[in-house]
Amino acid sequence: MDTTNQITTYVRRRTFSNSVSYPNADALIDLNVRYRRVITAITSKVQDFFWTWGSSDTTTTQNEYTIDTFTFGDTFERDIISIDSVAVKFRASNDYYKLNKGAFSALDFDFSNYTDWAGDPFYFVNDTSIFIAPNPLENVTGGLRIYGNYRPLDLTLSDSTAEIKIPLLYTYILAEGMCADYWMSQGKYEEANVFEARFEQGIEKMVKSLSIRDREIMSYNY
Repeated sequence: MDTTNQITTYVRRRTFSNSVSYPNADALIDLNVRYRRVITAITSKVQDFFWTWGSSDTTTTQNEYTIDTFTFGDTFERDIISIDSVAVKFRASNDYYKLNKGAFSALDFDFSNYTDWAGDPFYFVNDTSIFIAPNPLENVTGGLRIYGNYRPLDLTLSDSTAEIKIPLLYTYILAEGMCADYWMSQGKYEEANVFEARFEQGIEKMVKSLSIRDREIMSYNY
């Protein structure tokens, strides 16, 4: 079950339902509720499991860069929730320089005075923007990089393997949860409880097997 369409088809077969008795709109709601629960379970075990990096072009007149200007290696849209590190090329010929993390409240002067700051380069994050000082010395394509964690976006019923961000070995957990939701909606509480227990057992098994990705690969292709 490597796509959301396959998951939904499997659920309908397990529950003797179809697109009329279990409409796509209802299936999608249930799928994403379960998806979020699985994501939460993963991040409670490995905080940086959903880690990524992206880059943005820099200009000499700009020291604020909003998250939506960054391009990520994964072409699917990201919902960045935390920034771990920021690096910048002050000139195109330079290497990336890792900036020190600062805070707006700790500045001695107004931030506009730091465009040509001669001290240690730094950054801080406010709202959905990254602020850097000093300004780049040249316009550089891909000159600013951020590294951090993201929340996987909600799924659709036509998503591919690449868009499902939990380990593919455990996508069956989503199906167990959807089966529970379907039977609950039909008033079949005994059947619902069986699948709910399978969902919880699947999460427990998955969480126990999780590890930081540089030690263990969690996605398998058959």
